Amino acid sequence: MALSNEVFNNTKQYLREVEDLSEEAYKDGKGNSIGYGHSGPDVKTGDTITEEQAERLLDKDLKEKYALAKRLMPKFDTFPAPVQQQVLSSVYRGSLSGSPKTIKLINEGKFSEAAKEFLNNNEYRKSVAEETGVAPRMEAVASALQNEGQNQGG
Repeated sequence: MALSNEVFNNTKQYLREVEDLSEEAYKDGKGNSIGYGHSGPDVKTGDTITEEQAERLLDKDLKEKYALAKRLMPKFDTFPAPVQQQVLSSVYRGSLSGSPKTIKLINEGKFSEAAKEFLNNNEYRKSVAEETGVAPRMEAVASALQNEGQNQGG
């Protein structure tokens, strides 16, 4: 099974909205980033990018993160579309892939517990205290997980 075009396109649109297009490399927690949050050794201070190049990178990165999501959560393709979208956007950002306990709970089908665990971290608390944009993104992931937990009766 593969990621549906609908989930892929909805996730891309969501990432465009929350990441914003940066045509010039900038420093962030991952080092240097450019485009729609693309980071890695290929991004250097002073680099610039066009919107078209950023779109190609977004497609490439999202496909790679989808493969990572499937490795981390073998049942990823069976999750409802809203859960896939939020989980994939979080793997893209690195939040969920950096939370092994949350992933373990998801893999056990304990979505409600996973939602609570995901927000039980310093990055989230700091974001809430500083009123930065990361907290709402993390809350959206937790909400999708919580909803799935309630749909499954736990």
